[in-house]
Amino acid sequence: MQSQGTLVYPLTSDGEDNVSTSSEDDNECDGAVVLHHNDKPDLPSFGNISVMNSNDIHFGNKTFYQGPVTIKQFLYANGTSSSDKSDNNEVVLDPTTLSNNGIDNTRLVNDIASEKTSEANKTAVQENSSGIVKGFRRLQKLSQENVVILVSLLTVLIVSLAILMIVLLLKHSSNNSIENDQIAKGKPDEQEKNTPVDSPLDSKGNLTLPPKLKLVSRLEWLAQPPVQPANPLPVPVPYVIITHTATENCSSQAQCIFHVRFIQTFHIESRSWWDIGYNFLVGGDGEAYEGRGWKSEGAHTYGYNAKSIGIAFIGTFNSFKPPERQITACKQLIAKGVELGYIRKDYKLLAHRQLQTTQSPGAALYEDMKTWEHWAKTP
Repeated sequence: MQSQGTLVYPLTSDGEDNVSTSSEDDNECDGAVVLHHNDKPDLPSFGNISVMNSNDIHFGNKTFYQGPVTIKQFLYANGTSSSDKSDNNEVVLDPTTLSNNGIDNTRLVNDIASEKTSEANKTAVQENSSGIVKGFRRLQKLSQENVVILVSLLTVLIVSLAILMIVLLLKHSSNNSIENDQIAKGKPDEQEKNTPVDSPLDSKGNLTLPPKLKLVSRLEWLAQPPVQPANPLPVPVPYVIITHTATENCSSQAQCIFHVRFIQTFHIESRSWWDIGYNFLVGGDGEAYEGRGWKSEGAHTYGYNAKSIGIAFIGTFNSFKPPERQITACKQLIAKGVELGYIRKDYKLLAHRQLQTTQSPGAALYEDMKTWEHWAKTP
């Protein structure tokens, strides 16, 4: 055996030399020393050894780790080993130390790195999953709150609509009751239901007299069609009967049209008449408004509807007379009827109160009528 150093070894405890070196014929190893123990060849035992200027020298078996390695109870770090530094039998592997000690640790290092990467990925996935779950729970909570708000709003809306419907039904029922009472108190015939409409006063001063009569047709004041055609009126008639509407007065066409349409609705809906009761109306604007017209029987004075033209002054004239232009419009309308042949030339002018128990056409207007041409004290 050839060696490039000096080998020094001690004697055993019994004073005998139990270590021998093999000859060149027994073992040929380049730069290696092989020790044989006489008594225990499988478990070599030796004391202090000093090797100088030698390469690739090892004592005992040289182990190569080819697969996964589990090391317990030993700590390898910086070339030192210890079995009592880990309380939990843990092993700390230093890749540099393992390499320095001749252990093939490439696969071990890769396994450790792979395990750490897997743990990191698992942690990241858990964190992401936790974030998604929290976000979903937060979204679910917000959705529940929105549903509660929406349900509350719908409930309030439904309750409001129900209250509104109840109020409208009660109001409609009340109006129907009033109308039914009024119809029940009246007479069965249409022409007998001629009570004037009660309404506050609207006094106006005299206005400029119109140069000629202006007649506003049913089409112009947007009249409703009659419920059924009225009876034809035999013409020429012998009477002209003056009444008032017992409503507010009017001084413009817009105001007068409003009152005329209101009166027609009241007569049809509340009085159950076929149409507005008067043949004509005159307003404070100095214009005349077509009611049933010249050829249809009116519903204004019981017993005289079939032989008279009924003319109503829009307003109430108990304490003051109508403006002069309104009176002039009435006189012009009567003259037009005579001219067209619908009123007899020797007609009699009568107030509503002269034929029925009523205040119509108002005390002030009645006193003024007494000065008109053709006024008659009795029918």
